[in-house]
Amino acid sequence: MDRLVDLHMHSTASDGTLTPGEVVAMAREEGLAAIALTDHDTTAGLPEAIAAGRRLGVEVVPGIEISAKRERGTLHIVGLFIDPEDGRLEERCQALQAERGRRNERIVSRLCELGMPVTLDEVRGKSGGGVIGRPHFAAVMVEKGYVATREEAFDRWLAKGQPAYFPKALLDPAESIAMIHDAGGVAVCAHPSQLRCAGEHELEGAIAELRHHGLDAIETQWSTATAEEMALTERVAGRQGLLRSGGSDFHGGNKPDIRMGVARGQIRVTADVLEALRRAARPRART
Repeated sequence: MDRLVDLHMHSTASDGTLTPGEVVAMAREEGLAAIALTDHDTTAGLPEAIAAGRRLGVEVVPGIEISAKRERGTLHIVGLFIDPEDGRLEERCQALQAERGRRNERIVSRLCELGMPVTLDEVRGKSGGGVIGRPHFAAVMVEKGYVATREEAFDRWLAKGQPAYFPKALLDPAESIAMIHDAGGVAVCAHPSQLRCAGEHELEGAIAELRHHGLDAIETQWSTATAEEMALTERVAGRQGLLRSGGSDFHGGNKPDIRMGVARGQIRVTADVLEALRRAARPRART
């Protein structure tokens, strides 16, 4: 039987609901051979996850997920096999988190103006000490009775184009990829359907541009993908000479329909995918 892995997931270090150690423990229960912890703009959860992995016999690939600029849709770039102690990466993450802090203050002010008073302390309490994001605001809004569900919080107030939405600071794609490479990692285009490309030709153009900036791989299996989308992305990866990656984008209770390792039942990422990515990372690893 093929060993299965999951190379995209989140913990309480960003917008997941399980601690890094709990993520690893669940991975063991699910029978996964390896996982990548890829929290948003932070490596804070990696030491706990790596220690838990050693204790429980689950390989933990150090990772990160970075949001990059794109005119249409959303571009997230996952870094795998990064050095979690890279000083330059940490400095850049701290700068991004400072920008997130300013954005969070604006969201608090706007919700208060809209008659839904919340405090940063309340939101921080939902983050478990990790990076604060919109899911934590949504959780407070549900708790205080302003909305019935987290989905309603986003649909009516927090999503792009809604009254309490503010864009977060984003890096250029080239800068995001270089940031990952400088930390010894492999740069992966995450959940490519979120690029909102109109068809295969447009997707290939977008991926080719990222390839020009040094993109190493693309997720060909992800949580919302249809069989047709995965096949399309496989074709694009082959023509562009990119490695494959994949993962569930597991968030725990913040995405309750997504199961670690299988997403909605349609993904199956095998260990050979991990080994190809590992080989690609080695030439850039520091000595």
